[in-house]
Amino acid sequence: MKPSPIAGRGAFAAQNIKSGEIIERCPALEVNHTDIGGELLNYVFYGNSENSRLVVMGNGMLFNHSFEPNVAYYLDETPSGKELVLYALSEVN
Repeated sequence: MKPSPIAGRGAFAAQNIKSGEIIERCPALEVNHTDIGGELLNYVFYGNSENSRLVVMGNGMLFNHSFEPNVAYYLDETPSGKELVLYALSEVN
């Protein structure tokens, strides 16, 4: 994590990442989109349904969005709770 020239702070690769490689697993809270608002809307991810949003903990909240992303995510249900899993769509150098 470091300052981003386009969006405050963001995540940058410190080493090469292969396509499909998991980059980060972050605890996440799944909430109804009507339960959040204001500045928090800039830090949530879309959930598994139209009305759900994911409030992500840890470094995951600092991943910026892009119209040409090289990272994607999915929601994983684990014994300890929900996790947002971020993985590379293509090689990241």
